[in-house]
Amino acid sequence: MTLRPFRSDDAAAIVQLLFDTVHRVNARDYAPEQLRAWVPEVPDAAAWSTERLAGRFVLVAESAGTVTGFATLGEGGLVDCLFVHHDWQRRGVGRHLLAGLEAEARARGWTQLHTQASITAQPFFAAQGFSTLKKQSVQRCGQVLTNFVMAKALIASEAAGSE
Repeated sequence: MTLRPFRSDDAAAIVQLLFDTVHRVNARDYAPEQLRAWVPEVPDAAAWSTERLAGRFVLVAESAGTVTGFATLGEGGLVDCLFVHHDWQRRGVGRHLLAGLEAEARARGWTQLHTQASITAQPFFAAQGFSTLKKQSVQRCGQVLTNFVMAKALIASEAAGSE
C-alpha cells in the first residue's frame, strides 16, 4: 500500500468508495434511512471534487493501482474525511492515512487535529489518541445522525524539536 496526494482522476474512485463505505461499513451503526440521508447516492465526482476536496490536503491510499482509502485535512487541523474501502478495513490503511495527515498538520505548524467521527469511526480515532469532547446529534435530510466531536493534540516531532 502506498500513500500519495490526490489526483483529479481519483475523483470517481473516491466518491464510489465514500458511498460504498457508508452503506456497507457504517450500516452496523446506522439505520438504512440514516445512511440514505448521509450519502443518498454516489456523488458527482467533478462536483464533489470541487466542493469537498478543493482547498484541502487530500491523501489517497492505493494498492496495485486500486484506491483503498482517502483522507482530507482542512484548515486548522480538521480531519474532514477518512474512509477506507470495505475490503481493506483493519489492515492499517486508516492508520497510515491519519499518520500522513498528522505529518502535514505538523508541517503547517498546527498543534491539534479535530474531527466529527461517526459512531463507527469513534473507536478508531480513540485508538489513535483522539479524545471524545462531546457526543452530538446532527440533522441531515430529515434524519438525526449521532457523531462525536473528537480532538488530538499533536506533539512536535523530534526533528522539529532539534532545530
